[in-house]
Amino acid sequence: MTATTYQIVLGRNIPILDRKVSNLDLDIFIKQDVLPRFDSFTVAHCVGYWKGKPEDVCVITILSEDYYDGISINKIAESYKKKFYQDAVLVNTFSCFPNLV
Repeated sequence: MTATTYQIVLGRNIPILDRKVSNLDLDIFIKQDVLPRFDSFTVAHCVGYWKGKPEDVCVITILSEDYYDGISINKIAESYKKKFYQDAVLVNTFSCFPNLV
């Protein structure tokens, strides 16, 4: 079986408001925007760099066999970008060959 792995990288800084996306904000976003579309995914909290500066990020990884799920992934990214005044949201897409053991 071939599938696609999507990674949505969500920056937590909101420069225009001089604050960060809180854990509560992020939990609500996941419940409202991700869970209705996908019932299985991984959430990792990391540090990324944007324009040379470190920033807390949340990486949501979703594995899918459905080609059209890419549309839902982009809707999630666009929603986050709009809700939290982001310059950009990174979506990485990889072909993969998953094996559940």
